[in-house]
Amino acid sequence: MAGLQLFRGLVSQEYRSLAALLTLKFYTYFTPKDGQPNDNSSSLFSTCSAVLEDYVAKESSLLDLKTEKLELAQGTEGAEGQSRLKN
Repeated sequence: MAGLQLFRGLVSQEYRSLAALLTLKFYTYFTPKDGQPNDNSSSLFSTCSAVLEDYVAKESSLLDLKTEKLELAQGTEGAEGQSRLKN
């Protein structure tokens, strides 16, 4: 489960699917069999790039949501504090 900490926010099914896909891609890259292309690195690296780009976009969206939530909470607290001062 330590791997889940690397990709926070993924549900366990997403994590297992991602792990299986990347395991197969790395296996075929490092131990090519007869009939496979000699250079299968493009498939591996394009998959890794896509995974990382998607994850970064997801993390960025989550961070934006957390920031907005914090700003709203701080705005509400500030408004309550000002109304207390007036009373």
